[in-house]
Amino acid sequence: MPVYEPKDYKKVIERIQRKISELNIEMGECLTEEEIMSFESRHNVKLPHAYRVFLQRVGNGCKRMLDGRRLNDLESCPQQELSKPFLLDCYRQLSGGNLEFYRCWRPALL
Repeated sequence: MPVYEPKDYKKVIERIQRKISELNIEMGECLTEEEIMSFESRHNVKLPHAYRVFLQRVGNGCKRMLDGRRLNDLESCPQQELSKPFLLDCYRQLSGGNLEFYRCWRPALL
């Protein structure tokens, strides 16, 4: 079940855009519907509607968020079929602030 209903997307996107502007976060370029469809075709996946709206109106990734982490753009995704489970590099923060790396299976993105 989605967190927001499609009727609320416009307000949510406007709130996100305001926060990005206030915090001087530099987002990647917004994508066209054709670019999103091309990604979906190459990876044999259909992105959720809310994420499509985000990519089209907010941006495609960013180099540095507030916590210093990166929000990867679509093209950073390995060229593979995402409709099948795949290994994902994961990190978790341990007490004391150290990061632990581990690999986990990511379910298909259908």
